[in-house]
Amino acid sequence: MMRTVLNGEHRRLGATLVEFAGWEMPLSYTGIVAEALAVRQAAGLFDVSHMGVIEVRGASARLDLERLVTRALHDLPEGRARYALLLNSRGGILDDLFVYSLAPDCLWVVANAANAERDCRWIAERVNEGVQVTWRLGEIAILALQGPRAVAVATAATGLEFAPLRRFGFLRWSLEGQEVLTSRTGYTGEDGLEFFCPVGIAETLWRRLLEAGHGAGVVPCGLGARDVLRIEAGNVLYGHEINEDTGPVEANLMWAVDLAKGDFIGREAVLNACAVPPARCLVGLAMEERAIPRQGAPVGTDDAPTGVVTSGTFSPTLNQAIALAYLPPAEAVPDRPAWIELRGRRRQARVTALPFIRRHG
Repeated sequence: MMRTVLNGEHRRLGATLVEFAGWEMPLSYTGIVAEALAVRQAAGLFDVSHMGVIEVRGASARLDLERLVTRALHDLPEGRARYALLLNSRGGILDDLFVYSLAPDCLWVVANAANAERDCRWIAERVNEGVQVTWRLGEIAILALQGPRAVAVATAATGLEFAPLRRFGFLRWSLEGQEVLTSRTGYTGEDGLEFFCPVGIAETLWRRLLEAGHGAGVVPCGLGARDVLRIEAGNVLYGHEINEDTGPVEANLMWAVDLAKGDFIGREAVLNACAVPPARCLVGLAMEERAIPRQGAPVGTDDAPTGVVTSGTFSPTLNQAIALAYLPPAEAVPDRPAWIELRGRRRQARVTALPFIRRHG
């Protein structure tokens, strides 16, 4: 099992550690509910160094990568990032990722931990000779400071002004003589920043951010709170809402597909999918009983099950159990009564629009 460079910090802080995508990661420190609420009310600091940073470098790197992902990259300025999908020829989602434009001939692809090695290989096999594709495994740590006080705390910790940084923008600065890339991105539905730094200074940056935020209610947070927050925000997770057999139309991700940019792998399949009504679409479900939905639970709005839960949790912000699920479009109507089968019993729920909580980002 792999460990991030901050594993010692997690142990020092008393984290409960679990296996996730081949990594030993903190599930929580003081409790999932408390940590999720801290992010909504103040800010939380996450170690997300298990995510894969793939560097694509070379004269044709930008155009080569643009043919592989669903977003236009030729017009992505330096200092900006863009969410995109990696599709197979059938239009199924191989991964969802962020592309960072570092230079005209250098981009970073930030991939899900479980897919990083495969993504790196997929990209490397499809770019022109002379383009280098490198998984920066063990070189770069990623810290995510998320919540309404994140920007102010980051400024207090570093002396840098992050407030002017636009959503999906990033800047580069120096800590102990080494470059740090800080982007205004996140996965929680809150305002926030993500710090990419060499592993040698990760502990210093981690401690500085926690110390600067101590009086502002900032706490270390684990993957448990991160999952709660992303479900509340209606954000998809690979292996739950999206996979190789799920396309962007049904997953409500067509906003991340630039059909007009020209050809890319999966484009024809997506066009075909757009030409007919989808068989299912992603919706929210709010429980009306005290039961927490789990992935794989059958869902229906009439007598027969017609859908399935992809993710479920208790939302401390809403004080209610919620779920993401797929249903036929005719049933995916906000406020429509629904049921979820849990342990052999049909529990009452209601279809809701996504996201459950709309904040910043």
